[in-house]
Amino acid sequence: MKAYPPITSQFRTNAFLPLFLVLVVTASLVALVPLFISEWPDSIFLATSAFSLLAFLAVWMIFGEMRTKVIKVYIDNNLITCYPYMGQGTGRTYQLSEMDGYKLSILYSEASQFEFLYLLSNGRKVAKLSSFYHSNYEDLKLAIKRKTRSLGIEPQNVLGELRDIFKP
Repeated sequence: MKAYPPITSQFRTNAFLPLFLVLVVTASLVALVPLFISEWPDSIFLATSAFSLLAFLAVWMIFGEMRTKVIKVYIDNNLITCYPYMGQGTGRTYQLSEMDGYKLSILYSEASQFEFLYLLSNGRKVAKLSSFYHSNYEDLKLAIKRKTRSLGIEPQNVLGELRDIFKP
């Protein structure tokens, strides 16, 4: 079997967007909620709503994007190691040959489209790579395709993405 050189994921500038949003949302929580309470004491509903929305956005960015999608990946022969939180978290290593396979998904926007690759093990998504966050996505995808099989296309599902936020 032919040996291929190891490959490490590279981030696009887009990968820093969730981190920036977390900082903005956190600053907003710290600044706006006390302001709402002191300036408009009768508007506790407005303060609670603002806090809830900003807290939800922070959780989504940290656990939904940075933990599961803005990941650093290292592929060497049959092993893939995934590091969450832009490579700052603890890595998990998997045997590519023991994976169920991968699914592709397309996210459409007004300006373009982005492809996502979900690597599955025991029916569970263990890695999410994307052309939005990874500049060498095509190389990563090729390395995965050499060792695993395609399980088809998965339609984009916002509710499924939200459920993934709370899965370990």
